[in-house]
Amino acid sequence: MKKLFFILAIYFLSANLIAQKDTTTFSFGKSKVIIISDKSDTSTKSIVVNDSIHKQKTKHKKKFNGRWSAIEIGFNGYLTNNHSFSLPNQINYLELNHVKSINFNVNLFEWNIGLYKNYIGLVSGLGLGFNNYQFEKNIHLNIDTTYLDYTIDNTNKYKKNKLLISNLRIPMMLEFHIPVNDQKDKIYLSAGLIGSLRIGSHIKQVYFVDGDRQTNKEYHSYYLNPLAYSVQLRIGFNKLGFYFDYQLSELFKNEKGPVLHPWAAGLSFCF
Repeated sequence: MKKLFFILAIYFLSANLIAQKDTTTFSFGKSKVIIISDKSDTSTKSIVVNDSIHKQKTKHKKKFNGRWSAIEIGFNGYLTNNHSFSLPNQINYLELNHVKSINFNVNLFEWNIGLYKNYIGLVSGLGLGFNNYQFEKNIHLNIDTTYLDYTIDNTNKYKKNKLLISNLRIPMMLEFHIPVNDQKDKIYLSAGLIGSLRIGSHIKQVYFVDGDRQTNKEYHSYYLNPLAYSVQLRIGFNKLGFYFDYQLSELFKNEKGPVLHPWAAGLSFCF
């Protein structure tokens, strides 16, 4: 009986001591205790006391771990109400240089609710999004009008002329994990909605005067909608993925600017 209590005491003591080790050895006088454990879905813990082996199997329940927390980089732009990349003549002053229109997201916080084992779950969290819309034409957006308007700058040739928008983002995604390679790797697929709160917007223009670099920044709302909601699709393998985001709400306030719907797509590096 004393030996049994001794074994049980060592077992519970070892639960914390071996969290990061596979083998732990204790010596108590003439008694030698060796604790051996593996780390798999079903862990086997062996306690050897003076060549007497006692085994304990414990089933570990894997938690669902989503793929929201990530650093993302890609491209962004906007579509007309007819889902066209080509802007009509009356608003073609907003045409973009898509190669230089960059989207950058930092998804810092993540919360998960497992629905079925570690294969299906709901994912939410908090992140920051930065959209850079690089204008193709040499325009200047006016801020002293009641409707989004512009003028052509015939004095300065802009090397960089872009609208930058920063947002606070909250997702609600349904995510599926498909195990491959004997469950060593995972393919993930998720879809859902993202709500956004605009926390900043400004124009940045870079040009040269007599060889000297000049930078102009103007902070204004530009009649942008303060709240937005988007649908997003995400697919990937382990920590590397692809995302596509389409904003259902309009970029500008109703009757304050043209009807445009932003989009963004790129690579996601999960952490």
